[in-house]
Amino acid sequence: MLFTDYLSAASRVAIRETGAAAPTHDKLSIDDSWMQGRSTFGGLSAAMALQAMEAHADGRMLRSFNCNFVGPVDDQALTLTPELLRAGKSVTVLGCRILQSDSIRLDASAAFGDGRESDICVDPAGVADVGLLEDGAPLPNVAGVSPNFMQYFDYAFTDGKLPFTGRGDGIMNGYMRFREAALGDEAALTPALLLGLIDAWPPATLPLLRKVVPASTLAWNVQFVQPTVRSRATDWFRYEAKIVQAADGYGYTHARVWNDRDELLAFSQQTVTVFG
Repeated sequence: MLFTDYLSAASRVAIRETGAAAPTHDKLSIDDSWMQGRSTFGGLSAAMALQAMEAHADGRMLRSFNCNFVGPVDDQALTLTPELLRAGKSVTVLGCRILQSDSIRLDASAAFGDGRESDICVDPAGVADVGLLEDGAPLPNVAGVSPNFMQYFDYAFTDGKLPFTGRGDGIMNGYMRFREAALGDEAALTPALLLGLIDAWPPATLPLLRKVVPASTLAWNVQFVQPTVRSRATDWFRYEAKIVQAADGYGYTHARVWNDRDELLAFSQQTVTVFG
């Protein structure tokens, strides 16, 4: 199935009443092409949870998304459980879990808010100089090493700091986009698609390593600061990620994403586990 097919299915999941049992219908499963090791590509599972919540946000703009990857989401049947936590005058907060085999695999929440008049207006500070797109190098697809989902994305590393090369300095720059094979008809960028793009990029900790080791995202927070509808999902997006701190097998990273008009779309913060 296409990335957009999974999002369409997620948007049709009925909202769960507070305190009600998890539904036993509307089950989905992810095919092998979207796997990364023993788990589904985290950007897809998180995007499905977001899409299930956004379908019940009454058209309010997504402002913040939070997610904990509790356990691996495998290729077995899963259940999405969107739930309304609060609907106020200008902000709606929803939660959603992904369940498999009666256990929680992903736990997410999102805040959607209408705009309001304010005397405060601070523009984002500049655009990161990540180099030229035409000078970028693709991310090699290495059999037995590269995750399956990479076939649906294009990458352009402009600083030569590829994963597991030992060439990292705590900063990772470049460009990324969806391939049409992931979407079918060319699609307008949505918050859920942007979420998938951000997570498709390898953790900024991996270029520091000289050998291939497992790594995964434990917790993820994304702040959406610009409407996405002016972009196409197959456009190139500029990406800059920095390691804030790393020790004891955990790394804390901060990233920013711009569209091809140099508009800042989102901030992303991740807690990454590294087994090596």
